[in-house]
Amino acid sequence: MFVRLLMIVSSFYILSFAKDIPLKDVVTIYIPNKTYSVIEFPFKITDKKGSSFYSVVIKNKKKISLKEEISIPKLLKPGTKPSKKNKKNKSGANAPVIFDFGPNSMQIFPKKLGHMDIVLWGHRYPIIVRIVVDDKLGEQHYTFIDYDSIKKEATEYESEPHEKILGKLTIALYNNKTPKGYKNVDYYSKFTEGNLEYILIQSMFGSQYIAEEWRIRLLKKDEVEDTDSPIEQRLYAGMFDLNGIYSISFENDFLKMDEATRMFIIRKTIEENK
Repeated sequence: MFVRLLMIVSSFYILSFAKDIPLKDVVTIYIPNKTYSVIEFPFKITDKKGSSFYSVVIKNKKKISLKEEISIPKLLKPGTKPSKKNKKNKSGANAPVIFDFGPNSMQIFPKKLGHMDIVLWGHRYPIIVRIVVDDKLGEQHYTFIDYDSIKKEATEYESEPHEKILGKLTIALYNNKTPKGYKNVDYYSKFTEGNLEYILIQSMFGSQYIAEEWRIRLLKKDEVEDTDSPIEQRLYAGMFDLNGIYSISFENDFLKMDEATRMFIIRKTIEENK
């Protein structure tokens, strides 16, 4: 096994992480307007209920709140096809917010600035999510983490010296093994930055550390706008600017056009950032 372990130093590229936040009974999230945002939960959603949407309207140079009713699609039993009514609710052209739900996630497309509350069942207790549509503060991807369920065993695993934990977590990623007390969180992220494509392969959450594996590919000439993009690329930690990162490792730190490699990142949890 050859993995080059490097520590973060300076900046060129910024990777796009989902924002991981502790699961609480009441939480506020901010999402951008007229853009799809995804919120993922560590439980299967069994029921849900939404409030009205309170849109922000400018009248006589003052901001006022306008109450608007919305329809949230019903949860369907496995194998059940949506009714015409449910399809209509799901994609209403005049709705200020459009929702779509997966087993443990919801996708939101707001059309106006404003806020609303939605209550979700399926966890040990109901979760109230206040959704605020705000272009300045909005995030497109949130992942809720139930830290209480993983903290005890993960804390035991993380009781060793910091540098040793970084090495153990990197090896665990390389071997596709989940450390004791850690939890695999399944969310998808893919984007391009410059002449490189990034795909998130796996993400493991502990008490104080998050371990992630990314696939990096050097794009072909016809996949990038810059015709002078290099046909070879050396990877090094100084290419990246990431807050809360402890280490970056590459399985192969030199790529030719259309070649890919694995990148391993160890970073702080949101709990540790407090």
